[in-house]
Amino acid sequence: MEDESHKRREKSISLVEVRLQEFGTQLDNFFKNSNQSPEILNTLFQQYCPSSSSIYESIIYVYSNSLNKPRINKLLNKTIEYLHLNNDENLLKNPYHLKEIKFNEQIEQCHLLHDAIIKNYENIFQLLLKSGFNPNSLLSDHKTPLSICVVTNAIDPRKRLEYIQLLIEHGA
Repeated sequence: MEDESHKRREKSISLVEVRLQEFGTQLDNFFKNSNQSPEILNTLFQQYCPSSSSIYESIIYVYSNSLNKPRINKLLNKTIEYLHLNNDENLLKNPYHLKEIKFNEQIEQCHLLHDAIIKNYENIFQLLLKSGFNPNSLLSDHKTPLSICVVTNAIDPRKRLEYIQLLIEHGA
């Protein structure tokens, strides 16, 4: 009985994996064909995350499910930049305040801010901060996003300073 349950879980995981890869391919194709409109990009996210109420929520959902998928994360980072989602005027046009998004406990505990800093996904990092992710969240070894930012050598020093300033502006 346990073997059947394990096989079903493996099969469902592989289906999720396949769907995520297909989504990544679609995103990649979008950016390769530069003459496409932003509406097509929004439609791709709506199809992949039909229960999400906005492109912001969809991006955070995809990011939380693809932490070990650099190709997809780079495409998400590019999407945020392409759609200018971190611009203040776009945030103000949004019909709801981003901090009102209620993420499930699993997403909140993924330590997405830490991950975005370590992997230097600047646009994802900014989107997470502006979405209300806790700048003082702790890893199991008690490191905050700020402490990760200070000690991570993979980040260009100028970018590191920007990250630190943003974290402090958001209450770190």
